Amino acid sequence: MARYVDRGNLKWIPFLMPEHKAMLQKYYREVHQLDVPNYDQRLDPLIENVLNDAIFDGGLLRIVAHRNGIEYKFDAYVEKLNYEKDTVLLRKSNFQEEIVRFDQLIGASKIF
Repeated sequence: MARYVDRGNLKWIPFLMPEHKAMLQKYYREVHQLDVPNYDQRLDPLIENVLNDAIFDGGLLRIVAHRNGIEYKFDAYVEKLNYEKDTVLLRKSNFQEEIVRFDQLIGASKIF
């Protein structure tokens, strides 16, 4: 017979309302003097959805990014979204690896 193991507070974290998240951030800033980054707004949600869909579907994407003030476009497959380093690991058609920071991404669209 399987035994139920309670995971504690972990199961409630995804269900926090925006008001509760704001209260917790305020608490950590004022009481503990910790600056808590807003993890929900690091990457444009529309771009994030396209990237996540491409990971599961394995589809080819047209990526638009900027580096040093220059906009560039390329086609690539998404291998990994790294939320700790705020980067996305992309693999181009010639198997060359490209790492793009979230703040450099301008757009991502699926190629049919």
